[in-house]
Amino acid sequence: YWEAAWYIYQVDIKGNVVTRNTAESFTYINENNEKARFFPDFKMQGCFHEIKGIFRTNDILKRDATLGLVTFWGPEEMKPILKEVYKFNPKWKDEYTEITHSTKYGK
Repeated sequence: YWEAAWYIYQVDIKGNVVTRNTAESFTYINENNEKARFFPDFKMQGCFHEIKGIFRTNDILKRDATLGLVTFWGPEEMKPILKEVYKFNPKWKDEYTEITHSTKYGK
């Protein structure tokens, strides 16, 4: 749900234009030493953004392979954003859960 919080913060609070990234990818060498593709979560003002609750090995490898190309938002960066989103809409998480778990949306 941190992706939803980041999106709410950027779009509804800050007024930025954000798009979900499903087309553009970067290559990196994963923990099995294999070439892999990485699709960052969002694109905003021509820059890519990846939201992470936990940095696993492959996440660190993705981050290291895309330094200067993708901004990673981890727990420390998300703390103030979550605080602002809760102030903006205290029920945002419940609303997000309703949308993502509704049969209307195929979940």
